Amino acid sequence: MRFRKTRRFNKEFEALPSEIKKIAKDKFQRFFTGDLHHPSLQVSKLPGTELYYGRITRDYRFVFKIEGDLCIALGIGPHSILDQFR
Repeated sequence: MRFRKTRRFNKEFEALPSEIKKIAKDKFQRFFTGDLHHPSLQVSKLPGTELYYGRITRDYRFVFKIEGDLCIALGIGPHSILDQFR
């Protein structure tokens, strides 16, 4: 699977607290190597959409979509970011 990050995702990632960035980088090691269903990511479909989200920490999530063999990271931030994609 190929991966792409949107400008929005990159901007939101840069704005994260440094501690969260470090945890996110660890999580993305698994994610970007194709292990989308690793238990620590807790990937789920966002109800009512064609989007998915994964867990960074109890309070932080990332949102992505899959188009064929391409996974596009759309956003990352506090849990409330999910509301922006519903």
